[in-house]
Amino acid sequence: METVYFYESAKDKKIKDILGTDKFMRLSYTTKIGGHNEKIGYHIYVTGSLQELSKLEDEFDVIGIERPELSERLSIIEKFKTDAENAASGMGLIFG
Repeated sequence: METVYFYESAKDKKIKDILGTDKFMRLSYTTKIGGHNEKIGYHIYVTGSLQELSKLEDEFDVIGIERPELSERLSIIEKFKTDAENAASGMGLIFG
């Protein structure tokens, strides 16, 4: 499973504290600068099991982390995947 959230830079430490706990050590995540509802901050792309993502959502709700609407989430997820593919192909060109 995968999802994406948006948070402002003021919550960066709280996000890292949550993701740094043993409870979420199996999740994989990537952040990028982005915007949402005319705010500037970060998008965080997270992959993991449905149970882990459900627990993470509960934690994020407590500190007010926003999850964009489905259509926006899908678009942002696609951008994260495209960037990862481009980075991987670039490394292949360097070491290939």
